[in-house]
Amino acid sequence: MAMFKTPVVVFCAWTAAMCGFVYEYDQGLVNVTMIIDTFLHKFPEVDIDQNSRAAFFKGLVTAIFELGAVVGALQSAFVCDRYSRRYTILLACFWYLIGSAIQAGSQNYAMLVAGRFIGGIGVGGASMVAPLYISEIAPPHIRGALLTLQQWMLILGIVAAYYTTYGSRHIEGNWAWQTAFVAQILPGLILTGIVAILPFSPRWLGIQGREEEGLKVLSKLRALPIEDGRIQAEWLNIRTEVLLQERISGISNSEVETFGKAFSNQMKKWMMCFDKYFKRVLIGITIHAFQQWVGVNGFTYYLTTLFQKLGYDDEERLMLGGLLSVVQLVGAAVPILIIDRLGRRPLLLIGTFIMMSCHIINASVIGASNGDWANHQPAAKAGTGFMFIFMFFFEISWGPIAWGLPSEILPSIVRAEGVALATSSNWFSNFIVGLCVPAIVQAAPYGSFALFSGTSFLALVWVYFVVPETKQQTIESLSVILGDSIGSEEADARAEIVDDLLQARGSTTAA
Repeated sequence: MAMFKTPVVVFCAWTAAMCGFVYEYDQGLVNVTMIIDTFLHKFPEVDIDQNSRAAFFKGLVTAIFELGAVVGALQSAFVCDRYSRRYTILLACFWYLIGSAIQAGSQNYAMLVAGRFIGGIGVGGASMVAPLYISEIAPPHIRGALLTLQQWMLILGIVAAYYTTYGSRHIEGNWAWQTAFVAQILPGLILTGIVAILPFSPRWLGIQGREEEGLKVLSKLRALPIEDGRIQAEWLNIRTEVLLQERISGISNSEVETFGKAFSNQMKKWMMCFDKYFKRVLIGITIHAFQQWVGVNGFTYYLTTLFQKLGYDDEERLMLGGLLSVVQLVGAAVPILIIDRLGRRPLLLIGTFIMMSCHIINASVIGASNGDWANHQPAAKAGTGFMFIFMFFFEISWGPIAWGLPSEILPSIVRAEGVALATSSNWFSNFIVGLCVPAIVQAAPYGSFALFSGTSFLALVWVYFVVPETKQQTIESLSVILGDSIGSEEADARAEIVDDLLQARGSTTAA
């Protein structure tokens, strides 16, 4: 594979993709711990046998995590631009480790919720910066595959959390659930250690005006000498895009000397997200929102509850949940091999159509059976089968593409802010889904499938008419493909900047 010709890039992308492992491990814990007896005894608020409002409190444990992630994603934009993508990952790891420790040591429901919120801040920051960093270090011909690594690691986190909790549930006392919470600290520590040695993003270095350092990093990432024409051409593209955006916006990060000036520039960038680049930002916000509203986390969080509604006992529910996670892992590996050949749009369109069909079939099956699964075993098995199909096609479409696309279509000047808005849209949608789904499942098991079949149809229409194809395009060339109101003015300015850079390079060489 082409990616193995650039091992440094693959290592850096894999490390950033570990962010997906840590935040999905944290989320994956909820699925199994909610049915462990000692957990329910420790936190009776989420036990339906002890509390008539358990559905709300169960949803809050899940949803508060997403609310923290919204905060984490938004606050990370400033850190990304001011202090680098790498340091933003380190800050996210700090929040994640603090939250994990509080969750593991929770003595009451309020402490558990607080730990979930703090951990969510770290997860939100990590989920925002990881795809941004990967997109900025990856060469165009394998960028899709490297961005897909994050989704694969994300699913690996679900599998690890599921089987860790599955295996520890028979331990005596509170360690039946605390073991999995303590275990999540280890990958967080490993990630912190590795991130400390990662190179800065060459595009961030270009934004900061650190040209010599940026060229060295780019040369190392591409495994080519600095003098190589391909390195020089890519760096010229990067510098052209940076200078173009600075000229258009009037913002120069390389000249920032004070915190106040940096904050002022940050506010200008936020305003640009809702003005000049609103079309691109809106695509990022919408694709992240639809990633949740096609229904994936409605299943992931409450899988065991849904399987209970299909008539399975506790052991069968846990076994099926584990198998479903493995199917997701296999599905998430597929785009690594095909996304840079087939493109983003075909995978989204095919995946969404099949997922919508699975929702419609499951809503019909569950509604017709009316909870009488003893006399409708074939229907229960059919419903289970279509849940597996849904998860597989989600992982080859919406799973990886929604995380990567915003970073691909946003220009360097507002990339951090735009990705932050897109990511916060994901987590806020996640928050709403986490609050709503338990009550829907409890009131009418088919209701969630009916809801998500409708939202999947809307997603299908939106993808067909709005989402651009970014296959094998440089981040800089996407400015031309998407086309903003800047039009010919941007093209003229780009040509002028290229001429200036080439002349400056010629003068330096002659000297």
